[in-house]
Amino acid sequence: MIEIENLSKVFIQNGEQIVALDKVNLSISQGEFVSVIGPSGSGKSTFLLTIGGLIEPTSGEVRINGTSLYKVDNKERARIRLHTLGFMFQTFNLIPYLAAIENVEVPMSLAGISKGEQKRKAREFLDRVGLSHRIKHRPAQLSVGERQRVALARTLANDPSIILADEPTGNLDPDLSREVTDYFKGFAENGITVIMVTHDHQKAAESNHRLQIINGVVSATL
Repeated sequence: MIEIENLSKVFIQNGEQIVALDKVNLSISQGEFVSVIGPSGSGKSTFLLTIGGLIEPTSGEVRINGTSLYKVDNKERARIRLHTLGFMFQTFNLIPYLAAIENVEVPMSLAGISKGEQKRKAREFLDRVGLSHRIKHRPAQLSVGERQRVALARTLANDPSIILADEPTGNLDPDLSREVTDYFKGFAENGITVIMVTHDHQKAAESNHRLQIINGVVSATL
């Protein structure tokens, strides 16, 4: 469960106030697949990163499973990100000198999981996304679609209950884009909450609920 209460974020640029989020109130239940749409600069990414504990709001609250994200210390917030949240980005953010399996192992290593268990789970997740035959390949040896699948497997590494995806299909062709969206739908059906920022209204239509952000104001859309 994600509860957002009077959430605002104001940036100062050249002495001018830029309102990225304006008193957002929202609840997102477990297992929902939510898409967030809106024009560039509307506050979509700020919204996602604030939910993820990466950008501190100017005011308001974000509660993850009852815990107020910005009322705990940095160590506890990092623990929540590591064990509860999975992040997926348009640029993949894979470590170039690590093989696919090693990239998937990274968040598990940070969580203190034993090396043997890291290997076992990383193989399992890469197999789930159809990459069991590419586990020793580095990102430069993989296609764009394969790199996205590695990023997806890494997102799942610590069994998150919430996945936050920022334009995850932005660099993909239509077939691969559909594949990623289908994965998200399957995750939601299995109880994982998915929040996806996208410019693609067709992909947004695949979600259970759609939100629109314009000038920092969040509203539901059909």
